[in-house]
Amino acid sequence: MHGLARGAAALLLFATSCASAERPLAREPGIDGTSEPIAVAPAAIQLTSAELASHGYSLAVATNSLVRSEDPASLLDELPVTPPDEPLSDDEIACRVAEDLASLGAMSLGRPNAGAIINAVQMPEGEHWELVTPWRAWATPETVGYLIAAIEKVNAQFSPSHKLYIGHLSREHGGPLRPHRSHQSGRDADISYYYRLDRNPGWYQRASAYTLDLPRTWALVKALVTETDVEYLFIDRSVQKLLKKHALAAGEDRAWLDRVFQLGSREPEPIVRHAWRHATHIHVRFHNPQAQQLGVRAYDALLAQDLIGPQFGYARYRAKGGETLAAMAKRYGTTDEIIARANGLRTTRLRAGRVYSIPNRGRVRRVAEVVVPRRRRPPEPGGAGRSRSLAGPEGGGR
Repeated sequence: MHGLARGAAALLLFATSCASAERPLAREPGIDGTSEPIAVAPAAIQLTSAELASHGYSLAVATNSLVRSEDPASLLDELPVTPPDEPLSDDEIACRVAEDLASLGAMSLGRPNAGAIINAVQMPEGEHWELVTPWRAWATPETVGYLIAAIEKVNAQFSPSHKLYIGHLSREHGGPLRPHRSHQSGRDADISYYYRLDRNPGWYQRASAYTLDLPRTWALVKALVTETDVEYLFIDRSVQKLLKKHALAAGEDRAWLDRVFQLGSREPEPIVRHAWRHATHIHVRFHNPQAQQLGVRAYDALLAQDLIGPQFGYARYRAKGGETLAAMAKRYGTTDEIIARANGLRTTRLRAGRVYSIPNRGRVRRVAEVVVPRRRRPPEPGGAGRSRSLAGPEGGGR
């Protein structure tokens, strides 16, 4: 009876909810202080299902609906790749969460290190890229579209080289993805550099002056920075040095490069940042204007339907002999202080056989608002355009 009552209530809401106020995406002030609408998604993700198929892309679609298709790709025709013509009210969103979740399209929920994805799509195979682990290549249509747009931009400039390798994006429904601290909300992607063909290019190969194809790799970085809603690129400083030197020699504006790269810059919020172990690949994190905003608005309805985990929670772990508090903290990606406080411990010793509560930060955290900055494009020839800095990272971690 509970399910029938909930369904009846949802149908009643569909019939009566049409006047709720909309909550628009936050807008960042322009250079002159005026408000400028957020950047729209690239054309690569504004294709209809039929157009995607005509371009040779077959996106498999994940859904958290109670009824699952044995062929996820068949759900693509039912999943909006672009937002509806008329904005939905909050009540309409709640109704669709309860009755027709797939009709809402993709949602990126929470933060990169504590999030989930609803209605994810799987990165398709392509002529110019290769999926290293397809079962870990789920994301939002925006993320997939941004990656395709940047890769195709490189191949439009240069004759074909080796395929770009694409590693982990997210799990099918998001959430923790070992060994990463992030990759939980469909906005992160690990991709390779472009390497010289005579240097045996392969996945997870260290980039250096000896192995790196600088023109193609710089074209990829520039496309991501200027043509997508990228949030950060994590690249080892040794590779940043090579790319920045190449870009300067190619005639790029020095002041603009100083705002893009962390290396040799005083920019407080550079896009390209150093991260340990990122000389073998690039970690890309995107803003998702559509999927993030929908996730914010649908959060309570998804939580009520048990489609996402609560904001806070605990894992339970039975300690083994010889284990330490530090080892347990490392296992769960937290700190020994947090575990000690949660269990009232006054010592770092663990008692074998005792069950400890571990605060779980892998749950879906509520996000108050979505702010998408202006794209950081180079100045026009003869101009001095300067966009504002990006906002700080959501949740940190890589």
